[in-house]
Amino acid sequence: MGLLDSVDWQGNIFKNGAWTAAHGGDYAVVEPATGAELGRMGQATAQDVAEAAASAAEAQRDWAALLAPIPL
Repeated sequence: MGLLDSVDWQGNIFKNGAWTAAHGGDYAVVEPATGAELGRMGQATAQDVAEAAASAAEAQRDWAALLAPIPL
C-alpha cells in the first residue's frame, strides 16, 4: 500500500511508526466550496501526542547513536 491509499490513514493518525486509531475519534475533512466530504482524519488527544513524542525521542536517541559511513 502507498501513502495515498486511504485504507491506511482514513480516520487514523500516524503514531509510533504505524497508522493507528486516535483516542479522540475522527472528523470529516470537507471541501468548503462544495461541502463534499473528502475523507476522515484521526483526532489526536494529549495522550496520543505524548505517546508519539516519547516514541520519537527514543527513535532519535537510537538514530543519533549510529555512526556515519566513512567514504573510502
